[in-house]
Amino acid sequence: MSARPLSRQSRSLAPLLTVSVATMVLAILLVLVRLQWSPLESVDHGAAARINHLVAGDHTLVTVVKAVTWLGSAGVLWTVIGAAAVGLALRRRWRLAIYLLVVGVGALILDPILKSLVGRLRPVVAHPVAHGAGNSFPSGHSLGSIVCYGAVLLVFLPAARGRWRPTFITVIIALVALIGISRILLGVHYLSDVLGASSRTRLMSWRRVAAVHDHIHRVERQAGQRRPGARGALSAARAVIRRLSHRRAVPALTADRGSCGRQEVSACSDARAADI
Repeated sequence: MSARPLSRQSRSLAPLLTVSVATMVLAILLVLVRLQWSPLESVDHGAAARINHLVAGDHTLVTVVKAVTWLGSAGVLWTVIGAAAVGLALRRRWRLAIYLLVVGVGALILDPILKSLVGRLRPVVAHPVAHGAGNSFPSGHSLGSIVCYGAVLLVFLPAARGRWRPTFITVIIALVALIGISRILLGVHYLSDVLGASSRTRLMSWRRVAAVHDHIHRVERQAGQRRPGARGALSAARAVIRRLSHRRAVPALTADRGSCGRQEVSACSDARAADI
């Protein structure tokens, strides 16, 4: 079996495996949080107390963490989605602009629905450094940032070329992870709240990620067939140069042979004249 079928099989199985794992994690967390499972509650409350003890006395750290968590607020997320949608609309990419707006509205609606279904109260810590409204599970900042920034990544990823593509992906993943961590550091969410939000949004978006990556690979293959890359262009140029050099060398060689033949005929004529 060649490497290409194996790579295709791995790409086709990866989304199924990820969706299955995300579904399992989300279902388990929902049940355990809803039932207030003692081991999970103990881990969440203990982690919240220890983190609050470490963070509460460091004013600089709290300021930085609040700045990070602000990037996942509803106002910032809607600004990012709105600016991206306007940019796409100006380029007449109406479907992508509508997609971003629908994703933003979906995240706005999904968060309160899930929180009302679970009904988990927010952490109570000894030295609160921030306050959050509403229920705790799942983290609205984490869910919204993963959905909105993830949608922006999916829409603009095909436009990234070369080394900018992994850089773009790394920046978005790091931003989303830092926003989730900031909610835990501020003591407004439990660890399982952030994990539940990431599992839920990973379940929704992985199929879209796989579809976009397949589209990118297909476009690159088609572009490679129509237009060679840098190495392909260099090889083609070298081949053309070799052909032109060969074509120029053949007439020169023929001319040399002709001149040699004429010299031999002249020598023979001189020899015959001497014999006579």
